[in-house]
Parts: sequence; structure tokens; C-alpha cells
Amino acid sequence: MTTVFGKEGDNLYASFYEPDPVKRKVAFDTWIEESTPAIQLAVAEELKSLVDFVTQDRWTEKGWKHGEDKLRRIQGQYHLVMDIRLRQLGKKEEFKGELPNSAIQKVAQPIPDQDKHSDDDDYVESNRSPNDDRSDSMNPNDPAMFGIEVITSDSVPSTLPQPESPRTLEDEFRDLLRSAGAKKATEVIAELFFAGDIWNMRWLHRVLSDDARGFVTEAQCKLIMGYWAQTKGVPYEYEDFFED
Repeated sequence: MTTVFGKEGDNLYASFYEPDPVKRKVAFDTWIEESTPAIQLAVAEELKSLVDFVTQDRWTEKGWKHGEDKLRRIQGQYHLVMDIRLRQLGKKEEFKGELPNSAIQKVAQPIPDQDKHSDDDDYVESNRSPNDDRSDSMNPNDPAMFGIEVITSDSVPSTLPQPESPRTLEDEFRDLLRSAGAKKATEVIAELFFAGDIWNMRWLHRVLSDDARGFVTEAQCKLIMGYWAQTKGVPYEYEDFFED
């Protein structure tokens, strides 16, 4: 299960936001020192989770033999690493720890009321004094009185290029589904997958082979899983999921 270090994460951001480079370096050094105890407390649980994963279905003689063969095959390529990074959580991804204050505040922040205006803004919509009841055509503040063309949003051609939104991992996954030929229920499959741990290949296999059964063939499942693991650097052993 994912461990989230809320306070430590916010403090990392705060350290980077220090504009003075000398103070920023001190802030990072302080962050490392103060964050280390919290990380250390989580290490034992992460190691236990790793052992549980490696030994799953490996306590019988047959299971142990299969696991031994697998580990001997991958030992030269798969290394024990600790991966501490900044990343998004899946929509329904289970986690331990706590969310940072910044995430909680973002959720709780009210949507600004567009109909309200600040005390120092008089009649924001037209920059006209509330006492000015003259029509636009007779208003000396109207640029049209002086032959100036006013460009409004209505007069701007709708064909102007719009800035592209940055692509997300979910966009990449949808494209992968389509490229593999799983074009039916693409949106639903992607939503299901990103509701869980997208870095867990067992979760991906469950979504493709169980939840999306009838929409994704076994060949497509193999292709999608192999490509996702390779491009995202996710540990994956073909033999754990498929028997040829």
C-alpha cells in the first residue's frame, strides 16, 4: 500500500519556494534532517509488504520452486530500490499516512462568486460609475465615440488556435488502449484503472482481465501490460500472469 508523507511533502515544496539560493540550500538540508525520522518509521512496513508480495503463493513446495526459478531469472535485472518521489494518487487509491495540508485546503477552497466584486471595484463589468445612467452611445468613456474599434470576445474568430492542455498519464493510457485495439469502453476502462494503484501490475491485470472481460482479449491484455510496464518502469514478470 502507498505511504503518503503529507507534512514532509509540503515542507519539500516550501523549501524549494525560498527565493534566496543560500537560504534555499539551508532549507533543503533542514528538510532532509527533519524528514528522515518519518521516512525511517515507514521503512520496516515497506520491507514487510515486499516480503509478503515476493512470497505470495510461494509457501508450498511447488509454489516455492516456481518462485525460485523466477527470482534466479530476474536477479540480474531487478534490484532492491527505494523509490521516494512526487506523484499523483489514483482517484480511489488506498494509502497510509495523511494528505498534505495543501491538498486539504485545495479541496476545501470555495469557488469564487463571479457575481461579487471587491469594495475597491466600482461597477467592474463596465468601468462606469454607478451614477452614470447615460447610454453607451452617448457615454464619453465609450471608445466608439472616437472611432476606435472595440474588439470583444464575440468579434474574435472562433478558429483561433487554442493552447493544448498538457497530456496526462490517463491520456497516455487511453491512447495505449486504442493502439492495442481495445477501442470499446476505453473511457470506462481508463477510469477504473486510475481509480486504483496504477503502478501495481496486479491491479492492471485485474482491470483488463476481470472488469473489462469481453472488451479486452488476452492478446491485447498482454500487449497493454507489457508496454505499460516497459515505458513506466514498473516491475513486471510475464509468467506471473500468463501461461503459454
